[in-house]
Amino acid sequence: MDQTKIVVFDFDGVLTKGGEELKKQAWELLTLPLSETFGATLRESRQMLYAGQIKGSRYDILREALIRSGTSNEPAKTELLVEAYGSAYNSLVQGLLVGSGLANGALELLEELHGSRPLYINSATPESAVRESALRLGIARFFRDIHGEPSSKVDILKAIISDNRV
Repeated sequence: MDQTKIVVFDFDGVLTKGGEELKKQAWELLTLPLSETFGATLRESRQMLYAGQIKGSRYDILREALIRSGTSNEPAKTELLVEAYGSAYNSLVQGLLVGSGLANGALELLEELHGSRPLYINSATPESAVRESALRLGIARFFRDIHGEPSSKVDILKAIISDNRV
């Protein structure tokens, strides 16, 4: 007899086909129209993130690259650029994600599990972006809730366990 009370999925590369590879493509596309110095600094910051040398969100990476490249030394201007580039990056990721679709068997699994127990998404991606992706992919309806940054995956999982008294 199945004793599973809840199911918590990661998002990128678990429910979706492209995962982190799509995000790398989006970063590359984002740097195309940028200055050579900023583009190189952004690539370096991204590589440091993937190597585990730095931590942070897409906004932290953009902020660091803008400052380190000398593109922006004014805090107000930096934040405007972080928001603009962050929005452009999200648009690129969303387009690539919808184009690649769900992982093989993901929709069938969600349809099978839906209604038998609460389903959740727990991602390190900013929550608003994960929610947008789930809506665009037509799977948001399967989940009791969708979580992401700024909360950590560990904190999110603890809250889900507590809320479901598991």
